[in-house]
Amino acid sequence: MRHSRSTRRSVLVFGLAAALMGCGGGEDDGRVAVSGVVTLDGRPLDKGHVTLRPLGSGPAVSGSVRDGEFNLPRSEGPTVGPHVVEVVAIRPTGRTIESPDQPGAKVEETVNIIPPRYNIQSDLRLEATPEGENTFHFDLSSREAPTEGRRAARLGARHRSGGSYVQ
Repeated sequence: MRHSRSTRRSVLVFGLAAALMGCGGGEDDGRVAVSGVVTLDGRPLDKGHVTLRPLGSGPAVSGSVRDGEFNLPRSEGPTVGPHVVEVVAIRPTGRTIESPDQPGAKVEETVNIIPPRYNIQSDLRLEATPEGENTFHFDLSSREAPTEGRRAARLGARHRSGGSYVQ
């Protein structure tokens, strides 16, 4: 099927206009800046990754943790509301194992040093608010929490200022 040059140009202009409007063309997209500190066993997490998954609508967002700190500017931040927080820190074990993708090939083995209760089974929450600093502090423990200590582990995530913690 052939399209005229003017039709293609109109489609291109419309697509460009739509893309610009969706990329922060001055409108409030409901996102907010979020920052914080992540510690593991009382020490700043040297490097890792934090992901915020909304409990309502909106995109999941993520960013790097460096020297215990993460910072998501408004343009990359979460929408207002409650979010599940997932923290991951992948480290090499020093062992070489067979590649799961290439039979016969060897790869360096890696593990996530953050327990599942802070990522794939995360019970960490935060509430991103439209006003305030939205600064949070997550105190993580590499030790497994006993069943009755689960609530204490959940309460280990708290905010410093702005924002609020959601159970």
